[in-house]
Amino acid sequence: MITNIIINNIASYSQSTELSDLKKINFIFGCNGTGKTTLSKIISNPSEYSSCSLSWRGNEECKTLVLNDDFRDKYFYQSNELKGIFGLGEDVKENEGKIKELVKQKESIEQEIFELSEKLNSNKKNKERVENNFKDLCWNKIYFKYKNDFSNIFKGFKNSKEKLTNEIINKYRENEAELYSYDNLKKKYTLLFDEELEILNELEVIDKDIIDEIKVLEKDEIFRTNIIGKQDVDISEMITKLQNHDWVKQGKEYYEKNYDESKEVYICPFCQQSTSKYFKESLEEYFDERYINQIDELNQISQKYESKMKELEEYFANIFAIEGNKYLQNKIDHLEDLKNSVDVKIQLNKKLIEDKQLNPSSIINLQSILEFLSKNEEIINAINKEILEHNNTVNNWKIEEQNLKKSIWNFFGSDILSDLKRYKKDLNDLEKSEKSIGIKIRQNTQNIKDLDNQMNILEKKIKSIKPIAVEINRLLKNFGFTGFTLEVTDDNRHYKIIRSNGEPAKESLSEGERNLVVFLYFYNLLTGAIDPDENINDKKIVVFDDPVSSFDANVLFLVSTLIKDLIKSLRDGKDSNIKQIFVLTHNVYFFKEITFFSYRDQKNARNDTMYFIVKKHNEISGFEKYDRNPIQTTYQLLWENVKSEENDLVSIQNNMRRIIEFYFKILANISDEEIVNHFTDINEKIICSSLIAWMNAGSHDVFDDIHIDSIQGCGIGQYQNIFKLIFERTNHLAHYNMMMNEPS
Repeated sequence: MITNIIINNIASYSQSTELSDLKKINFIFGCNGTGKTTLSKIISNPSEYSSCSLSWRGNEECKTLVLNDDFRDKYFYQSNELKGIFGLGEDVKENEGKIKELVKQKESIEQEIFELSEKLNSNKKNKERVENNFKDLCWNKIYFKYKNDFSNIFKGFKNSKEKLTNEIINKYRENEAELYSYDNLKKKYTLLFDEELEILNELEVIDKDIIDEIKVLEKDEIFRTNIIGKQDVDISEMITKLQNHDWVKQGKEYYEKNYDESKEVYICPFCQQSTSKYFKESLEEYFDERYINQIDELNQISQKYESKMKELEEYFANIFAIEGNKYLQNKIDHLEDLKNSVDVKIQLNKKLIEDKQLNPSSIINLQSILEFLSKNEEIINAINKEILEHNNTVNNWKIEEQNLKKSIWNFFGSDILSDLKRYKKDLNDLEKSEKSIGIKIRQNTQNIKDLDNQMNILEKKIKSIKPIAVEINRLLKNFGFTGFTLEVTDDNRHYKIIRSNGEPAKESLSEGERNLVVFLYFYNLLTGAIDPDENINDKKIVVFDDPVSSFDANVLFLVSTLIKDLIKSLRDGKDSNIKQIFVLTHNVYFFKEITFFSYRDQKNARNDTMYFIVKKHNEISGFEKYDRNPIQTTYQLLWENVKSEENDLVSIQNNMRRIIEFYFKILANISDEEIVNHFTDINEKIICSSLIAWMNAGSHDVFDDIHIDSIQGCGIGQYQNIFKLIFERTNHLAHYNMMMNEPS
């Protein structure tokens, strides 16, 4: 069963919202466009919505069946025939009884797995509690007690209770411990743990491959190549004479953009004279493939040079970031001077390369930085020599240092020995219990697989699509639809819809007929399967998204009855593979009908039912949750929306219009003209007229032209005032006060 749904960053749910405390039966009401179908899509295919998520009771996911537009498109509109639904066929009594018995066994085992999972979760929480308590104990009794006395011992453990605890557990050896007194340990610690006796890491030198590549790049011939166009072109002599290769190359780009379509010629961007097609061809030929290749080579070498300079920059940054190395600090000024000299050369070279790219015919010579890099290597090698000598000195003390560390950690363990033993015993008991529960869960999981295999074997013997066709035809007849029926095709795997004369009927069905066929098809799919190899007894989550669209009152009532039967079976705990139901609708009458049986006293809530209203405010959808049915009648709902503080102009104006139309035109029998004539102020009259004009247009679309024109320049407060004045000036203020819960 789904326990909660998080929706975020999809359609009108631009802000994260949560559908929580979900029950077995969930009724969701919302007007069109508020986000109901988006919710149904997420339940149907949660993996397609990465920013949304479903939470399952006991982490046990169930199959979801969702009746929405996607279902209608997939199963009704994509083919002339409907896929057959395999249900239980004839001669099934004996096998059906066996299947039911197997289902009961499976449900019993699943309940046991759920209880074991709960026990396992509790066990894990207890284990986590024991571990956290011991970590706190080690932190307080060891770290805080000895952190000033043995600070170097705690290096690497000061920010992690877990690492400290693991070190105490792993390093303590009772039979190996030579337990020194605190005074002896402190004396040896003071002697050995001097800051001058720490092992230092050698410094890295610049990688030889980088040096070699820089050496090649600095001497690359492309920098000393006069990159010019083809010389045997008729314009080459002029370009060479004027030495304006690069100027012509830049002008060529402007020339190619300066095309006069009316004359169908290119215009010189400088003299604005028309040019012949031969001139353009000469330009293209002059800057031939060889020229382009040389330019590409120049760009590639330039990029490579830039890359190597970045590697050098990273190298020096890493060197200068090293702390605590006195030998490096002694030479740091020399290194910084070298680095500054290298930076100057690099910046100069980058400028030369940029100029070369802008003027390819020029010849440049890069400034070499190899001499500085060589000096850098000499300094680094000298530092590393000092580090090596330092480390050799430290290593003479290393064995005693390691022995001391071992003794100190053993001392820590002995200091909390009774706590350590109790922790290990508690943890061992919990791990044994966890292992035992895990074995039982795996055994029961395998038992469920075995039961599923047995049920699949039995179901294959009795599965058929014919009984579903018979059932759908029976329901169609009961609904009063006798002009067409479902017939099983010759392959016994599909249905076709035919008239009484045998002609195909699918394409000629009305919208109401199509929707009814889809509903009955979906309704029967709940007890069957499209795939004959599928287990029809799998647990299912069922979602009905506006299932009564285009139905008249009689059909709406019958559809409601069928859905209520499903809900009743789920609520009464009868044999059913349906474990949770969602009903989403914008139809208040249907909502009242489908939820009627769910309460006897409006003051009492049900533990198995939850109600939601999805609303859109400022184009952002969100949910309101109720444990009692919040929907009374359509008329009451309109007044509730008018009273709401979270309203925008579109929704509140629409609700006001519908109230006025129903009350004054149908109940009070007051004409449109009479209402408008009660207003003399021109602004008030315009607002009142906009409400009345909508009624006359017969529109229920809040985006019609009349509506858009009428709201310009008017705010919510103005419409609220005029709405109240309509009742006041027509002597119906008492009704307004009653519906708005205002004093008379």
